[in-house]
Amino acid sequence: MSACGRGCLLQDIEEGRFARGASTITQQVVKNVYLSQEKTITRKIREMIWARALNKTLTKREILTFYVNLVEFGPGLYGVRDAARVYFGKSPAELSPKEAAFLVMLLPSPRRYSVSYRQKHLTPYARRRVSQILLIMHKMGVLDEGAYASARAEALWGVDAGVDPNRGILRGQNL
Repeated sequence: MSACGRGCLLQDIEEGRFARGASTITQQVVKNVYLSQEKTITRKIREMIWARALNKTLTKREILTFYVNLVEFGPGLYGVRDAARVYFGKSPAELSPKEAAFLVMLLPSPRRYSVSYRQKHLTPYARRRVSQILLIMHKMGVLDEGAYASARAEALWGVDAGVDPNRGILRGQNL
């Protein structure tokens, strides 16, 4: 099960409906490629069986590649190639670490979290989450000390950090 795991399953049982997601990335690939979006026990069981088979057939890297090429990154926006083009005018290979972290930040709820792009500044949640993702990249050795510092200082969409007097919150991307 996913990070939500047993807690989500218990919440679903208590509420008598599928209130929370509890799918692994592999299960999401299976659902999005092979099954319908209906929320039924039968579909969930099929999803789990097919996911086990897929895990035996493909590597985790191959499954993740499928996922990032079909997952929703915003309203009507599917796949990392289109997301990189729409949000940053680049190909995925051209993304900076901070731009990549922004795209990752979107994934739990792309329709909700894409507000940062529409308003051209990170919301407080987005700022924290992008910062966490960059720190994880640094701790995993993906970003050395210099690249990590540069990524934290980078302004997305050419917007510098500063106070937005209309919102009373920090604008921009300096984390």
